[in-house]
Amino acid sequence: MLLYKKIIDATERDIDVHFEYKHGNIVLEFTPAAYLHFAECIQAHFSNHNTVDERKDKMGKIVETSMSVLQKENSKFQLYRINMYNSTMRVEVNGKSHILCIDELKTIANLMSNKSTYQQLNSKIREACLKIVYHNVSHLSNPSTTEISITAGRTNVDICSKCNRKCLSKCIECSVGNHWIHFKCEKLTKEQINTLEQSPDVPYVCTICTKNRVKRHPV
Repeated sequence: MLLYKKIIDATERDIDVHFEYKHGNIVLEFTPAAYLHFAECIQAHFSNHNTVDERKDKMGKIVETSMSVLQKENSKFQLYRINMYNSTMRVEVNGKSHILCIDELKTIANLMSNKSTYQQLNSKIREACLKIVYHNVSHLSNPSTTEISITAGRTNVDICSKCNRKCLSKCIECSVGNHWIHFKCEKLTKEQINTLEQSPDVPYVCTICTKNRVKRHPV
């Protein structure tokens, strides 16, 4: 369900495409609808001179697509790499010749220009994801008698352990306490949030569990 929470967050972004040059990388951040269109266009654009690697999560869903863009004259030479993070709708371009990607991005932007706004589609995506999240929250809050033994101990999965409010978006699961907590309650910076979202399989330990560990095992 974490994936749906991330998608909900992305539908709230102010603009469909945000461009940033950061630490020698080209960074693009999209709304879900714009990301889907961009992914389709960029893979078609580079179909003749790139190699593609995919990383899947435990459920078999593709969470990251990495495209190695090769030199036309020498297919053994990589110009730059395009990393697409499907769960956060972010794209990073890096490599020795990554600046060359700017012109390619302009071409791709022209391919995408036939859809001037993604607002309606983003609204539909958000609505669909919220239904899934609300359904899961409702299901956990009102388990049937035959499911009590299975769901007992998990009824607080979608409740923030700090503010006791529902975690419908902008939150993360603690791998130690098996509970959810809001980014804001954890006082995470935007950079920390981006790092966590780009590594969905890396365990996160919240500040509550970290403090409890210190109390149990003082230095």
